[in-house]
Amino acid sequence: MYQLKLQGKYQQISFVVTNNFAKANDINLQEYYDGYSAFLGNYFGYHVSSQLFNDKKQSTVLLMEANKPFLTFQGMGADNTKLFTKEVDIAYPKLNQTFFAMSALPNESGSFQSVMQQHQIKSEQDYLDNMWRFAAQGKIKLSLYNNMQQFSHYQIKINQSDWVAHQSEEYTWTLQSGMNRFEVRSISKEGVLGPVTFVEASYQ
Repeated sequence: MYQLKLQGKYQQISFVVTNNFAKANDINLQEYYDGYSAFLGNYFGYHVSSQLFNDKKQSTVLLMEANKPFLTFQGMGADNTKLFTKEVDIAYPKLNQTFFAMSALPNESGSFQSVMQQHQIKSEQDYLDNMWRFAAQGKIKLSLYNNMQQFSHYQIKINQSDWVAHQSEEYTWTLQSGMNRFEVRSISKEGVLGPVTFVEASYQ
C-alpha cells in the first residue's frame, strides 16, 4: 500500500465491507470507505517488525514517510534494542539467515608506530620497502550472528572443504595465497539448514 501511495495510486485501493455487515452495524459504506482511507493514509511513517539475533529480540524499524527515528513509543521506553533503516532488504531479511562482521587482524610483529621506529622508516621509499613488516598477515576475524529460531550451531566451509560444525560466535579465517572462500550457515535444534552466506577474498 505504501508503494502504491508513492506511485500516486493510493485512492485506487478498495476496502471491502459486505452489505450484510454494513446493514447489521448501520454503516454508510461510502462514508466508511472514505473515512478509513483517510485514517490509514496517516500511518505510513514506519514499519516495525520483531526479529531475533542470537536469541535476543530486536525491533527493526523501516523508515517510510518518516524522516527521523524515534526513541520512545508514546513516551514509553523498552528493553529491546531498535535498528532503524531505510533499506528494505534489511527490514525484510531472509529467514534463518547468518550474518557476519569481519576485520583483517593486525601484524603480530608489532604496532605500526613501533615498526616505524624500530626500522627507522622516515621516507616514502622506506615505507614501501618495509610495508610487509606491518601489513596484515592474512588472518580475518569474523563475528557471527543469526536470526534463526531455535538456533543450535553454525556450520563453516573453507574453500572446497567439507562442512564443519562450529559452536562459537567468533572465527579466525586464515587465508591462503590466491582466492579464498568462506561459507557459513546456521543450524536449528531441529536440524533445519539456513541459507549460505559467503565471502571471497584475494590474498597475495
